[in-house]
Amino acid sequence: MDHTDHIKTLLEEYFDNGAAIALDQACVAAKSSSTDIAELLRWLQSDAVAEPEALDLATRRVRHALNLQMMPGAVCRPTPKF
Repeated sequence: MDHTDHIKTLLEEYFDNGAAIALDQACVAAKSSSTDIAELLRWLQSDAVAEPEALDLATRRVRHALNLQMMPGAVCRPTPKF
């Protein structure tokens, strides 16, 4: 299992059971490992089985962990540091 699949598995645990620890672990894994960012964000956007609130929180937390801008946009452009 690659890192992106591992992160997806953790996020599914969060979506299915509301396990906040799984969301925390997914963010740590996203931050500390090489991840296919585009694939992960596409998967998050296409996950229709998750509650909207949980999906929104997970998307924001993962984007923050990856150091991406908080508004959806180009996935290769990190948030500028002023």
